[in-house]
Amino acid sequence: MSVTVLIPVYDAAPFVGETVRSALAQTHRDLRLVIAVEPGGAAAPHEPEASLAALREFEADPRVTLWANPARLGWTGNINRMLAAVETPYFAILPHDDLWHPRYVETLLALLEDRPDAGAAYSDIRSFGDRRTWRRAHPIRRDADRIGQIFDFFLEGPTGMPWRGLTRTATLSLTGGFPDWDELGMMAETEYALRLVAAAPVLHHSGVLFAKRHHAGARKSASQERGAAALGERQAGFAGHWLKMGEVVERTVAASLGDADTRLLDALILARRGAGKLTVLKEALAASEIAALEWAAGEARELAGDGEGERQAPRFGREAGRIAAIAHVTLSGHHRLLGALAAERDHAATAYRLAPDDPDAGFAHGRILVRQGRTLEAIEVLDRAHRSSAKPRHIERLLAGLVPAIR
Repeated sequence: MSVTVLIPVYDAAPFVGETVRSALAQTHRDLRLVIAVEPGGAAAPHEPEASLAALREFEADPRVTLWANPARLGWTGNINRMLAAVETPYFAILPHDDLWHPRYVETLLALLEDRPDAGAAYSDIRSFGDRRTWRRAHPIRRDADRIGQIFDFFLEGPTGMPWRGLTRTATLSLTGGFPDWDELGMMAETEYALRLVAAAPVLHHSGVLFAKRHHAGARKSASQERGAAALGERQAGFAGHWLKMGEVVERTVAASLGDADTRLLDALILARRGAGKLTVLKEALAASEIAALEWAAGEARELAGDGEGERQAPRFGREAGRIAAIAHVTLSGHHRLLGALAAERDHAATAYRLAPDDPDAGFAHGRILVRQGRTLEAIEVLDRAHRSSAKPRHIERLLAGLVPAIR
């Protein structure tokens, strides 16, 4: 068999059968499925029996191996146990509530077999379930070298999307599998995705082959449960996550970059870290973080205007304006959280001036225009941001409230 599909299961009886059927319905038939069911606890006393009963229909399929874990390993621990059992040249991790297009494996496998140097191939995703559907992309350029792909990873907003693809098993000796360094597992999938990008080229397929389920009612995904942990746990997990992300970058590219590009990458990572704190922890930034972001914005603005001589020009100087914009968008978000509306407006306007094609800059500036009642300008700015956004749902929501107003 050429591909092992790993399905970690916990409290999934209502939907896990649909997930497994989507894997078994692949046009590429040379598959092995390993399904590992976690025991329950106070929150799920009916487990693992309920999920095992929902999986009983697949026991006769020779491609399916079903495990019942004797003890709770947690999401990342369960994945790592299954990774240790992979014997095929390729594997894919399929969360217990998500679905694949029938040509998912066939399409991504063809990309990898055409590029023996590549470690993973992944597609765009869409959502389905109780919320409004959305489509998301994380377009890392296929033809970029390893350093270029790491820049792309952070430029597009560090997400875990590459891990949702098909992966060459040989990469495990370089990535070490999923991070499992604390019980919370804060954003482990994003750190693992960065490890993948750092290990070998990743190949982005621009079609939607992966569907992510959103649940109704009180049910939460694993990431939502981690996000609902006590603030102290989330703060520690967030700090540890970014420490690990920095270590991956340091090991991978630090010795390969010139001074100007090192400053640019540092600025980019600082900006994304600040944006992550605002989004994940819903916390305003500390004075030291504000100072770091202002440094990042200044460094990137300076390098955006640099390049009088080709030898001095940073390799990634073409992205300097956008990196400065990301820092200003983050500062704008901080001031928005504090209710400092003038500072929010000024940073958003600077971001848009520096990078009018950056969707986050367009959204931040467009939101200010909406608040100022400048409807036509807002529509123009937001429409431009929507066309270039890899995750346009928030822009669509804002536009939807504007367009009827002028009809």
